[in-house]
Amino acid sequence: MASEKSTTNGETDYTKKLSDYKKNLLIQAEKIVLEEFPKRVVQFNELLDDEQFSYELLSSYLPDLDFNLPRPEEPAKTEEVGPPKKRKRFEQNGELITDETGVSGTPVYGFVNGPVKCNKKLADLTDLVRPLLRNAVEDVNKMETILEFPFKKKL
Repeated sequence: MASEKSTTNGETDYTKKLSDYKKNLLIQAEKIVLEEFPKRVVQFNELLDDEQFSYELLSSYLPDLDFNLPRPEEPAKTEEVGPPKKRKRFEQNGELITDETGVSGTPVYGFVNGPVKCNKKLADLTDLVRPLLRNAVEDVNKMETILEFPFKKKL
């Protein structure tokens, strides 16, 4: 079997690899803090200064609110004294049905005018911002890992 001890100063190969890994992490941290974070700040500021993110255009991004939403039917209110009665339960083909119509579950409502289309303007803005945010979150997570690793207390 090969010996795990290296001949340089009595360090094991794993200790040397770990110290190299820590040095590499510190180099990555410096690069992220000195280059990546300032670059992200400038990119986000440029987006905010862009015309498509101006407050004047905010009203143009609002959707058309003419959906003709159906209102759910409210149950008839009866003034009964005493505790509320339980709903009748019916069984059909071995399954419990909680309604006399034979349908179980929650009623599903749809829009009277059909499905609502996606807000294309808002979707385009989201497509611009999403990759920048994703990269910024990844950099922050890397920094968190880098900062936690070398400074953990030894037990």
